Amino acid sequence: MGYFEKSDRPVDKREDLKILRELGVTLVPIALPDDYPASAVSLMLRTEAAAVFDELTRKHVTEGLNTWPAAFIQGQFTPAVEYLRAARVRSLLMRSMARLMETVDLYVGDGEDLEITNLTGHPTAVLPDTFASRQGRDAPGSITFTGRLYGETTLLAVANAYQQAAGHHLKRPPLERFLAEETTVTKAEN
Repeated sequence: MGYFEKSDRPVDKREDLKILRELGVTLVPIALPDDYPASAVSLMLRTEAAAVFDELTRKHVTEGLNTWPAAFIQGQFTPAVEYLRAARVRSLLMRSMARLMETVDLYVGDGEDLEITNLTGHPTAVLPDTFASRQGRDAPGSITFTGRLYGETTLLAVANAYQQAAGHHLKRPPLERFLAEETTVTKAEN
């Protein structure tokens, strides 16, 4: 199984890697392909999303869609030439990922690769992971496992084993406190 070396998180201090080793996983450092601009290819996502959600855009529906309405509008103005160039880059990126995945069955990450895997089609399982303090509150983090194309069986088996060993899926933030704070803020605003 592959993992990313991070300068801010020494390998011997990473709880996720410790759990995986205890499960009997052999870990090898890997690096994502960086020979092609994955971010430039994200215009494909905007363009395809614009086509899929065209009706929402035409009806000016924005509620509950976060920042997507702007992306839908932007995607409607993507020139065909730019889309085709991005598709070529996507094909090259898929080949690079295929070479990487020949070296590992799957890899563990924290979502930094989702832009690439969204384009290459590699299956990814996203699981709850450790909690971190954000603005004085414990907020859940996540961990990802990404497998080979059509490698969902191995991917889900490892993700399930990790989840059972780590137990992060059983932890919950103290919602009562958050709800009480929200009620206090709402009353103060009225």
